[in-house]
Amino acid sequence: MKKLLILLACLVAVSSLFAETDPMDDFSRSMKIEEQATMTQTIKVPEGFVGMSDKKYMSDQVLETGGEIYMEYEPLYNEVRIYYTCLMTQYERGEAMNVVLAVLQDFLALSKYVNADGKEMTKERYFKYSYLVPDKEKYFRDDRLKKAQYISYVKFTK
Repeated sequence: MKKLLILLACLVAVSSLFAETDPMDDFSRSMKIEEQATMTQTIKVPEGFVGMSDKKYMSDQVLETGGEIYMEYEPLYNEVRIYYTCLMTQYERGEAMNVVLAVLQDFLALSKYVNADGKEMTKERYFKYSYLVPDKEKYFRDDRLKKAQYISYVKFTK
């Protein structure tokens, strides 16, 4: 009888070592990862590009007058919208296309796989991209200034 009680006590001790500590902690972690995967992220370029701070996407003159680049990234669908905005007098379609291409290439280089624990892996997430719709130009008035916006809508593939 003593041997049976000792064996049961050992089994209880071993099983308690392998038991999960808090199932709600794992659930909340998985919900957080799922929320990040489904939420659209707005990334301001170049501030949002960690490790690419030495890149200069716009001239100083365009930046001083309120020019900006930002991305809307949807991880669930692997889609990105890039918005290049500047004053209409400074807008050149060719320059806007080159800036958007540079931003896309850097985003491809910075996108890495992330495992369930949130740890970044060394393998790139995407290999190439394709345009979902042709690039668009939009002209509008912001306060008293006329501005131009170049919009590119891209889907990344693995």
